[in-house]
Amino acid sequence: MVEKKPINVEAQRISRMLDEYVNKLHVLSLLSFELFQEVHKKDENDLIASWGKDIGTLLFDEAEREDQF
Repeated sequence: MVEKKPINVEAQRISRMLDEYVNKLHVLSLLSFELFQEVHKKDENDLIASWGKDIGTLLFDEAEREDQF
């Protein structure tokens, strides 16, 4: 009979969480002043047409906040 190795569910959950955080940090590393300058050149409707309603609105709002900051 072949002996099976036990599966450590907790370790798998932690590994998935770390992968998710790495992906989120990668996205955050792409957000820069130059990106928001380019986003700010477009109006909200153009961003919504390019990125969809949720992301387009979010990018527009964040570009406005970047200008205020």
